[in-house]
Amino acid sequence: ASRFAASLIEIEPDDVQGCLMFTECARQLGDWNAARTALERCLSASAGGEPSPYLTLEYARVLAHDGEIERARSELVRALESGDAYVAAEARRQLDDPRGPFDASISPAR
Repeated sequence: ASRFAASLIEIEPDDVQGCLMFTECARQLGDWNAARTALERCLSASAGGEPSPYLTLEYARVLAHDGEIERARSELVRALESGDAYVAAEARRQLDDPRGPFDASISPAR
């Protein structure tokens, strides 16, 4: 699945579904750097329009993992304002978590 997703985003850097699939695979394999690189590439490819709120939410997860908590919170606020009910609910849950964003689901790199 990872190779398939990688080829999708190589051909179409702004392919949201391909990027999300690749990011999930990379995270599951512990390659958070590859996940971040793919997300940043896809987000910059969609710079002409509003990026997918799902990409924004996933980017917040990667930022939190990298210890960039304030940037992760900024992305969560952006996701909260996206208008997508699922994304907004997850962003709100993460913002309201007293342990910090995504604290329960990842162990931040230090």
